[in-house]
Amino acid sequence: MQQDSTLYLDYEWDRRRRLTGIIAPTIGAIILLNGVLFVTFSGLAYTVPNFSFGQTFTPLLLGISGFLALSALLMGGATWLVRHGMVNTATRLTITATVVAITGAQAVWISHKGIDPYALMLIAALNFIVVLIGMLGDTRTIIWVTAGVSFYTLLLWLGAPRATPLADAISQQFIAVVSSSISIEWGIAVAMISLQRISRQTLLDMGALQLANEQARQLSEIKDMFITSVNHELRTPVMAVMGLLDLALAPVQMPTERRQTLVARARDASLDLVELLQSILDIRRMEQFSDDLVLTPVMVAGAIETAVGLIDPREGKLVERDLRLEIPPDLSVAAEPVRLRQVLVNLLSNAVKYSPPGSPIEITARLMGQPTASRPGEVANTVEIAVRDRGFGIPPAQIPLLFQRFVRLPRDIASTTIGNGLGLYLCRLLVSAMGGEIWVESTGIAGEGSTFFIRMAAAIPPAPVVELASSLASNVDGA
Repeated sequence: MQQDSTLYLDYEWDRRRRLTGIIAPTIGAIILLNGVLFVTFSGLAYTVPNFSFGQTFTPLLLGISGFLALSALLMGGATWLVRHGMVNTATRLTITATVVAITGAQAVWISHKGIDPYALMLIAALNFIVVLIGMLGDTRTIIWVTAGVSFYTLLLWLGAPRATPLADAISQQFIAVVSSSISIEWGIAVAMISLQRISRQTLLDMGALQLANEQARQLSEIKDMFITSVNHELRTPVMAVMGLLDLALAPVQMPTERRQTLVARARDASLDLVELLQSILDIRRMEQFSDDLVLTPVMVAGAIETAVGLIDPREGKLVERDLRLEIPPDLSVAAEPVRLRQVLVNLLSNAVKYSPPGSPIEITARLMGQPTASRPGEVANTVEIAVRDRGFGIPPAQIPLLFQRFVRLPRDIASTTIGNGLGLYLCRLLVSAMGGEIWVESTGIAGEGSTFFIRMAAAIPPAPVVELASSLASNVDGA
């Protein structure tokens, strides 16, 4: 619904920009030309027989030509504004200029001549104001402006003087004339509102089709990414297993240690396949049964220590690293212990794999307060865990890709780094299922690395912060 509303507002802005860009200069030119013709020909017709140029500028002509000139000037301003992107102001100015031209000319003419045939034309021109506001305004504006025009029309028929040829006819058919004038105005307003409603529904339908096409395009991209990932992540270990087993089972003389090494490497490649299949099963299970998790208090420091010990030594060319911890020892979160460790193992493994050997990895955790949506006056304690590496970083434009299925960054697909594009997607599912949120911040600058954040509900208030220092390699070895 939010996307549909945004799409409609964007369309409305562009529609009014185009219409105002055409209407303002065109009507401005028409009004200016009409003023020139009015001054020229009306001056000849309504002066004394002994016509002279000076007598042309009577109060009547001065008043009407003044309103027309002002309206043309306003239309010029609206044209300038719309060309400089100030659409709302230009739209209002266009409507104002039209009202000034029509009602100003009416007021001056009727005050001098009364309601005569020309005045009837000016009264009929009030309908153009309703049409114009229907083209440039919204439903509420159409209703308010039409109500104002109808009230103004009623005042004209009730209070304006009437020229002798029409006075008797207007008096005899006053009710019919007034009701017809106002009915026409509201009929136009209803028609314009109906057109707006139909065009909006049509636009929403088109937006739904556009959204469906976009989703289909994204699905196609995910499919392509999946095929690429399968080609890279499955084909490599499968071919490695086949090649290593062929060598190990070849009927040639080979040292026993060499043969055992080949079998061990084949086993490692098989484990990669098992890990990929397990990730797929975990994702499928979480997508279907995410509500079945039972949350209990989990000590953050203990969960991180366990996760460090579970990191696969094959990942990231593991060498001596500084694991810098800043975690309150009694800080705990409401989580499912196994799933939380799974998330932490994935984040720590990525930090190792995607940062240079010997660079530090920093893990911090802190308690922070957040107002709840249901009880704004109260504070719900949450825990924020951050895992930072000093690797190449993630280009900001590619960050939205990270937490999708079977998605790896283009540079990682072409590298030898182990991965299947499912880890972060599974992390997002797990953290969401435990009522938390996960995100990443990175500048994409090499050496500044990336920081992954997890925010979850706190279970027990923490003790004072204690800084710890450890070695990632020694922790892994000790596990």
